[in-house]
Amino acid sequence: MTQPSSQEERKQGVGQLDADHASDGSPRPTHHTQHSPTHAFSDSMVTVVPILLESTDPRDMGCYSFVCIPKQDRGKFLPKQAVELGCDPKRHFKILSDGNPVTLENGTMVYPQQVMEAPLPAQAMVFMFMPSEAYMEGLVDKMGEFSHFYNNNMDTTKTEMHLIYHSIPLKVLMDERYREFMHNFGANVRHVIDCHETNEEVVARFKSQLLTQRHSKVCPALIPLSKVALRNYESESREALQTWLRDISYINSRVGLVYNFHPAKDKGPDYSQAITIADFVNEGEERLNQELDTLGQTLLTVMQQANPELNLEAIRQVDGEEDRSEPSVLFLGTVSMKPTQYRSASAIMVFIRGQSILMDCAEGSYGQLLDHYQSIEKVNDVLVKMRCVFITHIHGDHQLGILKIMTERDKLMNALIDQGVDVSDNKLYIVTPTVMLDYLNDVRKAALKQPDLVVLVPSSDLNPESDKYYGQDDTYVRSRGQKASDRQPTATCAPISYEEMMQRIDGQACKTEEAKELMRVLQERMGVKKVLAIETDHCIESYGCLIVSQNDRGVADGFGRIFYSGDTCICQNVMNYCQQVTLLIHEATFEDALSEEAKWKKHTAIGQAIKLGQDVGAWRTVLTHFSPRYQKIAEISDVNQQTKTMMAFDHMRVRLSQFEWAYKMLDVYKRLFTNDDVPDTNSAGSSGKAETAPAKGQKPKKQGGAGVDPNQRIKK
Repeated sequence: MTQPSSQEERKQGVGQLDADHASDGSPRPTHHTQHSPTHAFSDSMVTVVPILLESTDPRDMGCYSFVCIPKQDRGKFLPKQAVELGCDPKRHFKILSDGNPVTLENGTMVYPQQVMEAPLPAQAMVFMFMPSEAYMEGLVDKMGEFSHFYNNNMDTTKTEMHLIYHSIPLKVLMDERYREFMHNFGANVRHVIDCHETNEEVVARFKSQLLTQRHSKVCPALIPLSKVALRNYESESREALQTWLRDISYINSRVGLVYNFHPAKDKGPDYSQAITIADFVNEGEERLNQELDTLGQTLLTVMQQANPELNLEAIRQVDGEEDRSEPSVLFLGTVSMKPTQYRSASAIMVFIRGQSILMDCAEGSYGQLLDHYQSIEKVNDVLVKMRCVFITHIHGDHQLGILKIMTERDKLMNALIDQGVDVSDNKLYIVTPTVMLDYLNDVRKAALKQPDLVVLVPSSDLNPESDKYYGQDDTYVRSRGQKASDRQPTATCAPISYEEMMQRIDGQACKTEEAKELMRVLQERMGVKKVLAIETDHCIESYGCLIVSQNDRGVADGFGRIFYSGDTCICQNVMNYCQQVTLLIHEATFEDALSEEAKWKKHTAIGQAIKLGQDVGAWRTVLTHFSPRYQKIAEISDVNQQTKTMMAFDHMRVRLSQFEWAYKMLDVYKRLFTNDDVPDTNSAGSSGKAETAPAKGQKPKKQGGAGVDPNQRIKK
């Protein structure tokens, strides 16, 4: 790599990132090696220079760090000086503030620099990512590329390096070469250290965790959330790092930390939104939970008077482990579109014989596992025993978390291999729409050290129907400015009898060796006869997941059939294969008042999903995938509450037998929790952050209810 021959030339080169070469003819800072990108990204706002670091471990992928350089803002416009020079505010101010000169009526030229303050230098930043010390040699090799962005090599009247964010393990931070690298940027640069060993551990989704804790207080049997087990790493590791970096200006990263670059008077870290352990563990929070626990017990006692068959002891019992004698269902995420402050997006785990099938895997699914179990050891055990992931369709709120699951499980497999354990028969099978196959296959080969332990199975290989029933609605597609799909229906779905449905299920033959292997593993390890992909009416290649037991419900180790709809509007194919299912888990994105909108968007309204469960004779129905407009609990009418239907909450983990009475708890939750976002002013445990206003179009929840003092309702 050719270096600029003088400091002045280096400054000119970096100060003009939009030029192709520095003044001495050497390439711009987007230097590249055989593996590096050939150019930086640049638009009207920022230039981003990626720098690739290679690992000494050939099994590792290359890791990118990024240099981000905003465009230099113009100086502050000075209207008083412009008027004194004869400029007309209406005609000339906009032209001058855009950086262009104007000609006055007397022929005088007024230039922008005459009526504007000198611009402040753009505040550049670097995002450093190094997963392990194996990348240290790669950093040493790329020091020359980073040197272009040292402050003593930059024209600091135009651009200055201000902040470097380090997502780095402690071992790398304590390396002498890395400390020298930090020094090279200059004494005025601020550093933010994001290091697991030195960060205060908190739950990132603060409001979600608190809400779930309070749900659990009412019915621990249904929401057996593990007690928050936060650890504080501020002692030895922080002290060691503080000594090691004593002459470097740095701060430790925290969840919710905001770093301001503008305006200049507010430049620096802002901790007003940061979350700390004290937000979870304090006297006020404990007192509120105790009050909720007492109120919940009172309501349950009232319920038992009306329902003598209710076993309060069973409802209040904390179920810390999955019962391997029967299946259980864990709802990791229950909101549609994207995670919110109270709910995570779609992810549902079915545990059978201690092993699991994950149905959908939205962003944050791995984090939800950590929040649920509060133990990395337990999460690791769950991942190792995960046999199948079923992705219902390509939308991000159903599949963006799969890469994290794949990579974390791959780390565990590598650790077992290093211990001499044979993991050749411990494969993860991912059932996915065909349109995602190439993408997941590329990731599998590039990102995993053990790619053969992940097997991709096209959803179409598990479809018991030979015809395609649902194409993309042209009206809906055109309204989004997309091209209409050429995958049109080949037949119209007609109703079938229960007997014919069972014949099609039994007669379904796997089309590929991967599908046959999946079925064999599920039969041997989980007692699952089949997992089938049932076409639904939503988007291209949308499927529901049907899990069929080897034995009928009521027979030893048998549970019948569990059906998860994914996203869909009411359609005949789903009705056909939901007949007399043991458990129907169906999406219910909208309230009944928005049924037409649900139909147009190819979703289902709450009342429609409940009626479907009744029409097909499902033993129990659970609703999920609620619109974000329903922050804490979906809107359900009193009439619909009489249909033995349960609504899912994040972290709800229910054994199959518990669905016998679980729906009766919905009335308790409706009375205790509302969608009114009112700050909790009575709890000393409040984080001190005001809650947001209700979502647009959200209906206010009626207060009070039979047998409950409205003043005792939980607002937070």
